[in-house]
Amino acid sequence: MPPKHTGPNRTLDILSSIGDQEFLGSEVMQNLRDHGLRVERIAISLIRPDAAQPRRVLPETIHRAFHNQEITPVQALKQYIEKVRIIARQKGRPFESLLDLLITGEESDEAVEITPPEQDLRDLTNLAVTLRSDGQVNPLTIVDRTTGAVPNYVIETGERRYWANYIDMEFIPGYQGDGTIPCIILPPGEASVFRQAKENTSRSGLNAIAMARQVALLILWVHDIEPPRSMISNDFYRQALEYDLRDKREYVPDVLSALGGLHKSQLRRYKALLNLSDEAMELADQHSIDEFKLRPVVQLPPEQHYEIVRQIVDFNLTSKDVRALCEEPPSDDREDTPGKIPSHARRFARSVLTGSDKEVQHIVWALVEAEGNPEVVRIRLESFMQSLDNYLRNL
Repeated sequence: MPPKHTGPNRTLDILSSIGDQEFLGSEVMQNLRDHGLRVERIAISLIRPDAAQPRRVLPETIHRAFHNQEITPVQALKQYIEKVRIIARQKGRPFESLLDLLITGEESDEAVEITPPEQDLRDLTNLAVTLRSDGQVNPLTIVDRTTGAVPNYVIETGERRYWANYIDMEFIPGYQGDGTIPCIILPPGEASVFRQAKENTSRSGLNAIAMARQVALLILWVHDIEPPRSMISNDFYRQALEYDLRDKREYVPDVLSALGGLHKSQLRRYKALLNLSDEAMELADQHSIDEFKLRPVVQLPPEQHYEIVRQIVDFNLTSKDVRALCEEPPSDDREDTPGKIPSHARRFARSVLTGSDKEVQHIVWALVEAEGNPEVVRIRLESFMQSLDNYLRNL
């Protein structure tokens, strides 16, 4: 059971300060020793990422396979690289080696916006190159989970550095290291979901879905619910929908601070994203869709979530476009007997049935002028034609 709030945690303060250090000076090292902490080089093969980590470095399907111990770290990275290679090839930016990916990024037109999966792998490769040239100056924080003769550690902070080290070792030629990485080792009782949250939100930040998971972990923690040590499904995070912080007010400042200074209203909005279906959540996470675009999607039935998120990705919809799509009433809710037919409907019908190409062009331009986005017009017309077909079949 998590300990109750008893004031500032000195160990947490020390380790949080390390996240801002470019290197560990003698004063920081002495502080670590004074509090029973140590920095050691640990074989990377003895370390595992935390399955509950809100930020997904690997795509969801590969993440699940890895944490179910169906594939090794190297196999996971091979699948990840191949997935991004396919996306890049489809976009006309093929690459063979990861270093080619970096070169392609430097030579590409600045106006070309690469996909989030390409950008994530490029950033990870850049980190690996930096580790190769400068060394790892910021250690991982790992928790000792040893139960037998073989040491076993789980990452609390620094998972991206873990995967970057594997890229350096296995996918960039000329590795001359010994397969170890610097780590601060914590006993099991010193693990902190707050420290993990602070590192996640203070560096490159979390996308909306990752932030929703982070909010869930903190809320569940203050209600004495800790994640299992095996693979975690979205249903674990969704338990947070049943809880709030009203009866845990002593934790509110720490929770909001760990989330980068969120307001309570923002916390509630991120938590609401846990209502998304698994498929929609995975797609939104992969493409880092913003919370304000997903906000109206949550109000729809779960079976509609994925299709709307798919359209956000495919057509780069704005938040206004998404609201318009989500507010469109389904055909089943419309009246079958319209009563008196409005004159504008009759004019539109005549234009459709007898109109020339010029009149069709006028209708199209009027629709685009009214909506503002041709892709949204196309989607709305597809929905309209489906409704029209349904009515005609029932006549």
